[in-house]
Amino acid sequence: AGAVEGDSFGGIAFRENRIMVSNDMLQDPLLNRWQARAVEYGFRALATLPFSCNGEVIGLLSLQARETG
Repeated sequence: AGAVEGDSFGGIAFRENRIMVSNDMLQDPLLNRWQARAVEYGFRALATLPFSCNGEVIGLLSLQARETG
């Protein structure tokens, strides 16, 4: 609720062509919307990596881990 389109980890990684890392999803304010889902699936850390070609982002890879750090 009240979220701006593209303000998620993936949106930021895509828009700014930069790697996003959260070592503790449950403490990261950027991931407030996803914390309940992270608990449900047992995820604690997240990294989102953009793939680019000629300076344009063409895809993302997101990796989740069950441990912090």
